[in-house]
Amino acid sequence: MGKSDNIYIRVTAYLDGKLTDNERIEFEQLVKDDPVLKKMVESVRASREQSDYGKPGLSSIIASAHKLLDRQLKEARKRVKRNSQALTIHDSSLNPSFVRARDISTDSRRLKYRTGDITLSMTANPVGYQSFEIIGVLSEVEHSGTIKVKLTAGKQTVDEVTANEHRLFRFEKVEKGSYTLKIYLGRKLLMTADLDL
Repeated sequence: MGKSDNIYIRVTAYLDGKLTDNERIEFEQLVKDDPVLKKMVESVRASREQSDYGKPGLSSIIASAHKLLDRQLKEARKRVKRNSQALTIHDSSLNPSFVRARDISTDSRRLKYRTGDITLSMTANPVGYQSFEIIGVLSEVEHSGTIKVKLTAGKQTVDEVTANEHRLFRFEKVEKGSYTLKIYLGRKLLMTADLDL
């Protein structure tokens, strides 16, 4: 954990009233003496004030955007190595939501990937404890052949399905974990997408 992480933890502890009296007095003196720290405390306080009525505050929106951008950067680096690597353009698990508006253990997750002109939209629906049904559809794919979707974990194939005439596919039960989806039109690899459940 870096120095900036420790400062942020102290700022949040101060704003949450979790510091002892001595720690609070010491911290308030630091804030008084350091204009950068004072600005940080004001910014964190302001973002919290924007999150009234359980709405996500600015900090949670920024954190969600950073998570999605980090994922896109990692995927973009992989694309340099593998031309078919898809870029995540939407992941509902990263969207800030109203407090208690959804229960993460039972809510569906929506994902969207893109490579070239091809878009893959998927939904992961819970079907049991830490297992999901995956339903996906491809768009902008000329359906002139059989579309196979292979789900792999490392080098091991977990499951393989064939998309229907509408380019829809379904994996009935996938355990929580890290996977790679490989989508083929005939023998040609169309897309590779990383999937973390």
